[in-house]
Amino acid sequence: MILKILGSVSPYPNRNSNCIGYLLYDANYKILLDCGNGITKLMKFPNDLENLTIIISHLHKDHYGDLSAIAYASYVYHNLGVLNTKIKVYIPKDSALEDYKYLMNYGNENYMDFYVYDEKDCITIYDISIHFSQTKHSIKTYAMSIIKQNLKISYSSDMGYDENMTPFFKDSDIFICEASFLKNQKNGNRNHLSAIEAATIAKKSNVKKLILTHFWPEIDKEEYLNEAKNVFENVDVAIDNTEYAL
Repeated sequence: MILKILGSVSPYPNRNSNCIGYLLYDANYKILLDCGNGITKLMKFPNDLENLTIIISHLHKDHYGDLSAIAYASYVYHNLGVLNTKIKVYIPKDSALEDYKYLMNYGNENYMDFYVYDEKDCITIYDISIHFSQTKHSIKTYAMSIIKQNLKISYSSDMGYDENMTPFFKDSDIFICEASFLKNQKNGNRNHLSAIEAATIAKKSNVKKLILTHFWPEIDKEEYLNEAKNVFENVDVAIDNTEYAL
């Protein structure tokens, strides 16, 4: 399995980084965890559309902004006879959100099937199981745990500090965790983590490797890295277009 970083900043992309998105793939499947603004620049069309499953952690646009581009690309490539399998898109169940209503009635110009999920669900794709745990955030949001045999990859999505999440992330081989703030910027925010808080959760969860993400676009990523290393040594910052062989 390969993990490819497609985007790592929020709330907007800049010249060097896209908004949030992570692609897991091998010869049999492609799983896209979120698809924020700009991530399609690093996807290989039409190949990355075949056997693709998209899982949206929550309905903030920095996590699904490029879904419309993927939708229209799927429509065009299917009409050209190139795309043969519908893209599966999973969205958190929350009928109160206007974005939810919009996406679930996306129109005819796509070659996709839409599904909803919540915390009790498990999605199975080939030999992979994907589990969910709701995080502390401003809207309904789900962290994800992706398990393939003895390999475990966890993704925090957006979350405030919550040590009750550590059992969900426990013993992950890779933990992709948001670090929206540096310590001196957090200013009481309960919906996001600082780099040092992400590192603390990684340490308490006994993960093997931490990948920090969800940075402010104008701040040097090295600042997040240096702050996290005060608590947890085996840490990288997410760099767009970087791949990890797992």
